[in-house]
Amino acid sequence: MNQFEEILKTLPEYKTLLIQHGERLFIMRDGEYEILTVRLAYKFHYLATMTHVVVQDDGVLSPDGSLMNTGRIIACDSYTPMMSR
Repeated sequence: MNQFEEILKTLPEYKTLLIQHGERLFIMRDGEYEILTVRLAYKFHYLATMTHVVVQDDGVLSPDGSLMNTGRIIACDSYTPMMSR
């Protein structure tokens, strides 16, 4: 079980999701959570824990929105697609 799933289990809404979806709650298909609510929550979790985004020409976009260099976003340092975990 990953950190995201552990955090989700501590929320009051977890019981409702468990009642609605049962054991299927954390099932993944094609590298993403199958249940839309969980998939969206995971994406928000990833955005909230992002430290910076690498942009073209070695610039850095911080979570507070400050851009140290202009350019096109090409990679994020903390995002790992679920399939590669």
